[in-house]
Amino acid sequence: MHVALEQIQTHRRVALGYLQTGNAELALVEMERFRDLLKSDSSGQTWTEPDALAALARARAAVVQGIKAAEIGDLDRAGALVAEASRDLDAWRQDAGFALFSDCIVKASRTYEALDIYRTSRPDLAEPSVRRHILEAAVATERALARCNSEAPPEVRTEPEFRRLVDGFTASLRLVAEATEKQDKDYLYRLLIEQRAFDRLLAFRFG
Repeated sequence: MHVALEQIQTHRRVALGYLQTGNAELALVEMERFRDLLKSDSSGQTWTEPDALAALARARAAVVQGIKAAEIGDLDRAGALVAEASRDLDAWRQDAGFALFSDCIVKASRTYEALDIYRTSRPDLAEPSVRRHILEAAVATERALARCNSEAPPEVRTEPEFRRLVDGFTASLRLVAEATEKQDKDYLYRLLIEQRAFDRLLAFRFG
């Protein structure tokens, strides 16, 4: 069942990525694969739990609507439908104890949000409490990334793209202390722009 769940998550993630970049044709291909995996007998897996079957049906209905939206060029609506499609299924599998590696990436991204807010709203680095909050957020994100690194399957942990993103993100986070100590808003902003890119790419490839 883990294999089927991972495949569902992968096609959802890739479809969202194509929708976000405006590539309707490739998005439709992934959405159709996503839809087909949401059949109760997909990937050689027979689903029998009533809650799982109900969640699969709701997810599939949402993706079908998303495909229709994408076919008429409404990629924003298609993206919203695909983003929400597996919400009930995710809730079911988490309650059932089916954890996926992608969950760790999602949690790390949510942890990073406490730091990313300073990208869109420049902080007053002269204020000690603000500097402390920024440092705490950077440390928390670094720990979250380290946890994902340790939980990654061996083939993912050694994948060049995963290493580039995790190691680059971590290195950038470690420079936050220097930027706050110097009270250099421009330096911090450049770091946050870089980190946002790492965060989005991790989510796109592994989340």
